[in-house]
Amino acid sequence: MTPFRVGIVGIGSMGLLHHQALARLGVEVVSVMSRQKERGFAIAQQIGASYCRTLDELAKTGIDVAIVATPTASHAEILQGLIERGIRYIFCEKPLTRTLQEAQQVAELCRKKKVTMGIGYKMRFEGAFRMAREMITQERIGGLQFLTFNYFQTTPPQPWYLESGVVSEILSHVIDLCNWLAGIPQEVICQVQNFQGGGGEDRAQLTIHYRSGVVASINGGWIRDYPELPGKQRRNICFQFIGEKGYLVGIRGLKLFLCSENHEETVAVEPGDAVLEELQAFLEAISESRTPPVGLEEALAVQAVIESALRGALSGQKERVPLF
Repeated sequence: MTPFRVGIVGIGSMGLLHHQALARLGVEVVSVMSRQKERGFAIAQQIGASYCRTLDELAKTGIDVAIVATPTASHAEILQGLIERGIRYIFCEKPLTRTLQEAQQVAELCRKKKVTMGIGYKMRFEGAFRMAREMITQERIGGLQFLTFNYFQTTPPQPWYLESGVVSEILSHVIDLCNWLAGIPQEVICQVQNFQGGGGEDRAQLTIHYRSGVVASINGGWIRDYPELPGKQRRNICFQFIGEKGYLVGIRGLKLFLCSENHEETVAVEPGDAVLEELQAFLEAISESRTPPVGLEEALAVQAVIESALRGALSGQKERVPLF
């Protein structure tokens, strides 16, 4: 793999996870950018990187790749700034932007400037979902018919999550999984609730209809006292996939149960580091001048579902998902 010099924009919990994964891959982080001067400078010293307060400073450190791990509301401005400063390879945490219009503007700029972008929908790289997709592809349950996900978390301490809303912040992961499994989304119905007084919704229910005929049902949100035990947060998604000849039930990070015709099987989920694996896949793709496995096309598809879902929550109607 080509040796890259990486800069990380945003050095909160996700930024640090990216640094840890890159260190395990032997990839050099040469600079970090944070508007929190004391914290940013301290972390830069700890990891042996340059501290930057602006995109201009970051670009001057000679980076090949930028990783954006900041709150969603800042993504569009940061991405456009990086592209305009000549950074050709960018990996951005999900979702791509706040709105579909912003996402389209970023995508158009990437095409114009020949920028390659990867998006952090890391659940594609988690064992439970990777194994489930293989079983579906092998038609272990026959042709896929229905997808059901339940995804709840403890309310996050950072207030910007509640301002952005649960559909964009955590359910976007599940929307991406549904797109990965079922194909092209056509229509979505959505209801949202706000129990905690933030600017965005904190619970939501979505039903997505796909061109393939598959129907996906997603329920999720933030609950203040939800029991997330230390070290077991990755057990917070339960799912069931229904096929013509059987079904597959799973718990994220724990196990899968397959029932197909006269066969039953319980399978332990393969352990792994999804952040490391998604970054490795992205870096290998740009080393070989390939399209990243999760890039702008996938990001735009998720953004289109999010936008249509939230519009439907306001209208009370089924909304069509635009295609690109």
